Amino acid sequence: MSVRQVIALGLLTASMLAGGCNGCERQPEFPAPVAKEGHLPRAPELVVTPPPSVIPPPACAVVASSSVEEGAVPLTVQFSAEGMCTDATGTFTWTFGDESAPTHEQNPTHIYTKAGSYTAHVTLADDEHGTRDTDEAPVNVTAP
Repeated sequence: MSVRQVIALGLLTASMLAGGCNGCERQPEFPAPVAKEGHLPRAPELVVTPPPSVIPPPACAVVASSSVEEGAVPLTVQFSAEGMCTDATGTFTWTFGDESAPTHEQNPTHIYTKAGSYTAHVTLADDEHGTRDTDEAPVNVTAP
């Protein structure tokens, strides 16, 4: 070591003794201890509030079908309806598109006596709850 380095080292040491060492007196900061396996801290309790009950409104659903979709006069068609209402039995009503009287049968037979294109409609209604659904079945009647 040179004389110059010895003097610099001496001055540094004297300066540290006289003015103190910033950080020499502080304790080092250690990270938080890690829990041992099987001893993890408990998670806070979750309070789950169930959503409010939602009751769907009354409803009806119906699907119409027919034994044939076209044919010559006189054409006999067997109609059928599958359906239900959620809060009542429901009432079926068929109209046949040919100005004949409607019927409340679920699966009626109807005879078309004039050529033309017709659309039969079935409605399933729950009048007590004001719900209904309608479906249709097209029928094309040709001349003999």
